[in-house]
Amino acid sequence: MERKIKEIRIMKKTIFHELYERLKEPWCISFCWYLILFIFIIGGTGVWLPFVKGCNVGLLGLADNLITFSIAIIGPSLYSLLLSSSEYENKPSLFLFGFSILVCDIILLLIFYNSSLSWLIGVLNTVIAVLLWIIVNHNNSELIDSKFRDTLNANAKKLGQKW
Repeated sequence: MERKIKEIRIMKKTIFHELYERLKEPWCISFCWYLILFIFIIGGTGVWLPFVKGCNVGLLGLADNLITFSIAIIGPSLYSLLLSSSEYENKPSLFLFGFSILVCDIILLLIFYNSSLSWLIGVLNTVIAVLLWIIVNHNNSELIDSKFRDTLNANAKKLGQKW
């Protein structure tokens, strides 16, 4: 009886509930540091480097750089989601949602390239892409200190049992 109630609760959880839960779950120092250092600073080099080098790309160039940056975030996120063995309750919906974002991102890049709306599209797509990355990597054990320690301890115990 209890199992049926649990199954019904799981079935009622929509993709939007799952997205919300995955967005609020992963926040710790190592996750935030990885997001800032590797995603924004290193991964976003193409966005901020022209300004550091003194290139006159202007706001339209920055917007186009943001759009391509968002595509570069979405692609690997979808690949990770597709290959993930994690328990996603709505994995097909989540993948289709992410893939739809990628297709829309590419279409918007082609339509609004060097237009006055590209700035708005670039910022919006980058925010959505980063949110998708967070959702996909919410339980990445290499990015969350407590999960990393738990995995390390479990592997150490397994190795210790073999001695």
